[in-house]
Amino acid sequence: MFTTSLRALLVEDDLIAQMAGRSTLQELGCFVDVAASGKEAKQLAVASLYDIIFMDVGLSDIDGFWVAKEIRQGKGKNKATPIIALTARALDEYERHGIGVGMTDFMAKPITLEKVKGMLSKIQR
Repeated sequence: MFTTSLRALLVEDDLIAQMAGRSTLQELGCFVDVAASGKEAKQLAVASLYDIIFMDVGLSDIDGFWVAKEIRQGKGKNKATPIIALTARALDEYERHGIGVGMTDFMAKPITLEKVKGMLSKIQR
């Protein structure tokens, strides 16, 4: 069985997606903090160190690309933390833009056990 004890930040403004994402990450043994907005994500990323950040790119207040860029350029503890973009849109321009602002990789929504396992295996190499 695949388990981990990573500390994860899930940035998601949709309540159902938050609950599903948290549950999936916890099922894999992750300790999960949830941010419901870009502003909250930025505050948590300054205050706490995470092993991985799952960032919705379509947040209602500030887009996830901007938040990722702020994390990379800011004073927080997560300048080198992998940031995985979460999106329902599998568009090449999203991926290029995300990589350009410092995102590590992309994962299509919804979050599933298999997708998270694959991503964690990929970034832990």
